[in-house]
Amino acid sequence: MIDLYLASVIAFIIVLAVVVYKEWNSFERQSILLLRRTQKGKAFIIRLGTSHPTFWKWLGNAGIAVGFFFSVWTIWLLLGITGSLFTTPGAQPGLSLVLPSPTADTVIAPGVLGVPFWNWIISIALLVVFHEGFHGIIAAREKVKIQSLGLGLLLVIPLAFVEPDEKQLRKKPAMAQMRVFAAGSFANFLIAGAAILVTLAMLSAFFIPAGAGIVSLQQGFPAYEQNVTGVITAVNGNQITNIDSLSKAFASISPGQQMQITTKLASGEARYYTLTAAADPDGSPGAYIGVNLVPVRDINPKYSLFSGVINFGEGLLYFIFLINLGVGAFNLMPIRGLDGGRMWELVFRRVSRKHYGKLMNIATYLIVLILLINFSFAFARFF
Repeated sequence: MIDLYLASVIAFIIVLAVVVYKEWNSFERQSILLLRRTQKGKAFIIRLGTSHPTFWKWLGNAGIAVGFFFSVWTIWLLLGITGSLFTTPGAQPGLSLVLPSPTADTVIAPGVLGVPFWNWIISIALLVVFHEGFHGIIAAREKVKIQSLGLGLLLVIPLAFVEPDEKQLRKKPAMAQMRVFAAGSFANFLIAGAAILVTLAMLSAFFIPAGAGIVSLQQGFPAYEQNVTGVITAVNGNQITNIDSLSKAFASISPGQQMQITTKLASGEARYYTLTAAADPDGSPGAYIGVNLVPVRDINPKYSLFSGVINFGEGLLYFIFLINLGVGAFNLMPIRGLDGGRMWELVFRRVSRKHYGKLMNIATYLIVLILLINFSFAFARFF
């Protein structure tokens, strides 16, 4: 049987290849990059950036503050993850390459997160368009000439770019430069925030509570001993719709009593368990079985006809959030060539005009080394 999802991916690649072949003379090749410069859209970006300059200035200032916060937070998080690899047995590397998967399923492997192709391609397209568009808007606000903009491809990865006049940009005050540099990642964070808001609206409109999902089991407790899995939907025959209703059901059961747990697997299969309730290690009254939970929702039956579209939209919003947040934060790290590197270089220049280049090199080498350590631990799990 033909995998329709895979067929759609192949069809997309074929169509893309035909378009590139027909427009080959319009592209500029740089190694494995294909770039197509244009003046279309430049007037719109300039008009947008030069209107309401005070608004864009304060939005740019907010971008700087948010940018440095995420830069420091990302470094701190990265140091913590790296330290745990050497101090905590069984610690997991926290970094993954986010790559497209030709299937409709998310693929998780050491050091790699395979995102369903259409979720990935749409998320990346939104990321680059808004990232570069915000760079251009703030550059126009700072009266920096925009030389060109355009689209490109890295294999099948969509690209967008805005090219400000670098000589003009370097002559601007440090705050003006920082507003331009921070704008791209700030746009990605705004997109990530918008994805959360739309997701919450979707959950409210199209989904109903459907139980308490088990994400992990605590060793030494009843659920671990019987390997209870799935979504808890009933306790002693009483329906469970959320974590609160589960807590109320457990509160009515004393430690040492037997209890019937019903769960539902992702396949829809129901499973039944008979457990002996344990005492809560925190001393709270009621039963305790040793599960870590998340709330689970199902599509409201009245929208079941559109379940495929709704599920796709929910998954797409999740990856729009994840990819925009992750790429936006990574781009702010103090590494030469990244926007974060350019922001930190201005800071180091203020600290020492003589040694700012060395400080920037040290920061770059240290961060790259830490990244390599994390990915080395991740990929070592393949062997």
